[in-house]
Amino acid sequence: LTNEIEGHFLNQEERKAELRKALSTTYEALPKNANGFLDHQAVRYALHRFFVQRYGWYIKGLEPTGEDWHHDAPPDKPELAKIKEWVPAFLQNKLEEHLHHKGLELDGLVALAAALEDLVAHEAEGRLKTAYKIHDLDYSDMLSREQAEDLTRTWYVGFLLAGNFSAASLDEVHKKKAVFARKYSDWNDANDWLSKVEEEHYASRDNTEPPSFTDNLR
Repeated sequence: LTNEIEGHFLNQEERKAELRKALSTTYEALPKNANGFLDHQAVRYALHRFFVQRYGWYIKGLEPTGEDWHHDAPPDKPELAKIKEWVPAFLQNKLEEHLHHKGLELDGLVALAAALEDLVAHEAEGRLKTAYKIHDLDYSDMLSREQAEDLTRTWYVGFLLAGNFSAASLDEVHKKKAVFARKYSDWNDANDWLSKVEEEHYASRDNTEPPSFTDNLR
């Protein structure tokens, strides 16, 4: 996680400028602490607003009125208490160490936003690789659209189950997805949304080439 922060923007000036532009208005409008920086609550608000407006993401731990920590792990394993929910606070604390806990300036807010973007991207890629393995596919395989949509729904079900999805064969995959679709009350709406995203994606690409791993990740 520290590398996620400190490794940013090497040869990424364009990305840095884009994020700075997207966050600067909110940063300037928010109240500052006695040091002239944003405190924890303001940082959470700025990032929550940024990710909701930019991607429609609601990241646990960034709720403006929420707590930094959520403890509901087994008593004997408190370190497992919804670890991903406090990642934003952990990253924020790491950045503030560089400022001697005085708060975050705009550059720190930009670095934190970039780190969270990358962490989400890495997690999405990891879950897609898991879906490839479940389908017994190689990352270099060029898939038909039907195969790609089947694979994407395996990824999607895994996402909706917070990664708690596995299968020993393709037949078991399809059976488990069918059971999930019957039991998940909002499946029709969720599947319709995913289908719309897929249509928009395929409409924007060269359909003469079969979907690759990169296409499916997008």
